[in-house]
Amino acid sequence: MKQRRRSHSRPDGFTIIVVMTLIVVAGSLTASWTMEAMRRRQATDRLHQQAQADWLMHAALGRAAAQLRQDPGYTGEVWAIGAEAFKPQAAGVAPVGPVGPVGPVAFDAEAAIEVQRVGDALKVTCRVRMPPGEARATQLTRTLTLDPPADPAQGAPR
Repeated sequence: MKQRRRSHSRPDGFTIIVVMTLIVVAGSLTASWTMEAMRRRQATDRLHQQAQADWLMHAALGRAAAQLRQDPGYTGEVWAIGAEAFKPQAAGVAPVGPVGPVGPVAFDAEAAIEVQRVGDALKVTCRVRMPPGEARATQLTRTLTLDPPADPAQGAPR
């Protein structure tokens, strides 16, 4: 009786082990790339939210200045801004930034304006929080000290 010889020199199980190893390596690389992409997306979202908070801070300081011009006794307010104010379509521009399942992501925001009198000067503190009430919210605080306006009767300093 003749013995059959195998046509390949490696055992059949070796091929399965090599294929399984390649699948595991490919899966690990895919998972690693996906995690990196998610981290970059989160970083981009944070930068976008930081930029929105910075613009809101400028708007809150401008609002405080306008209120002080109208009412010298103005002491501040909490300015609540709804998410719809941050949607790009409301301003007539193309959507940019984080996009959720139904379009651009927008957050509620809150700007607390506080005006204190310190001698003759005014101390204006603005705190911006986006979104308000969340532990991981973007927060900015700026304080400006405004000297009293020069008295026109005494002549403006030059």
